[in-house]
Amino acid sequence: MLRLFKYRRLKQQYPGREDYLDMGFGIEARYSRCRKYWRPHLNLSRLFVNSLIEVPGGSSLAVLGAGRLYDIDLKELSKKFKKIALYDCDPGVMPYWKKAKRVIAPGCQLDFHLAELTGSIDRWSDKLSDFLGRNPAADLKILGDFLLSLECGAAVELFGFDAAVSLNLLSQIPIYWRDRVNNLFEKYLDLYVDDNGCYEPALQAALEESMARLQSQHIEILNGSGFSRVVLIYDKAFLYYQQDKSLWQEERAVFCNSTSLSNYHPVLESSWFWHIAPQGVEQPDYGVIHDVTATHYAVKE
Repeated sequence: MLRLFKYRRLKQQYPGREDYLDMGFGIEARYSRCRKYWRPHLNLSRLFVNSLIEVPGGSSLAVLGAGRLYDIDLKELSKKFKKIALYDCDPGVMPYWKKAKRVIAPGCQLDFHLAELTGSIDRWSDKLSDFLGRNPAADLKILGDFLLSLECGAAVELFGFDAAVSLNLLSQIPIYWRDRVNNLFEKYLDLYVDDNGCYEPALQAALEESMARLQSQHIEILNGSGFSRVVLIYDKAFLYYQQDKSLWQEERAVFCNSTSLSNYHPVLESSWFWHIAPQGVEQPDYGVIHDVTATHYAVKE
């Protein structure tokens, strides 16, 4: 009941951020159910991010997609960095961030930023809603052309930090946009995805191209903001399995052409599986595993 009360209060306090709140509270609930299955992933993520501690120099860190701080060891990082800035678009993270102030090392400044980093998802959503309201008979080609016309605008600036961590944000950004498109198509056109979660091929391709643009923008932000070090962790794919079958279903999580940072070179790489929802815990018929990749980049001299 307390969680429901908090959710309703935040929805009233932050209109227009319902999907971010839904995602955040969904993650919180799933963490409660699946904590022991998440432990290997969370430990690997924390250890990988902590590779920044071994790097000489650097006093400020930006954590992008900080969320509820499950997959980052803020206490250890605060021993190295004098300033840590947390970024997320979900207002539900604030109690976790405030609590973290009690455990960080003395002398570390912890800053909070509630921000949708792309600067485009809300703007695109408003444009699509307006377009559909004015074109109730739009056919699939017109819809696809509209999605292809969308260009990323100015993103949140992240200059002035020595290092940055992007925590599963690259694979989450397009999901928010995809879900908004789905909801608006349903609302205005009574248009739904098929059993595989897709539209007809041309419209689906246009949607995925718009998703790719958001991901490419995130890569460009990391590549061009002047960090000396970047840690990039994201899901490469979502895997769905059934315990009695050997074939798994794979869903793309990356739509952009490249996730490499051209101004940097990798100094550490890793990958692992995240058993995010075991079969029988949430769904009786299938389970979900995320294929995670992690890269620690150093700027090219």
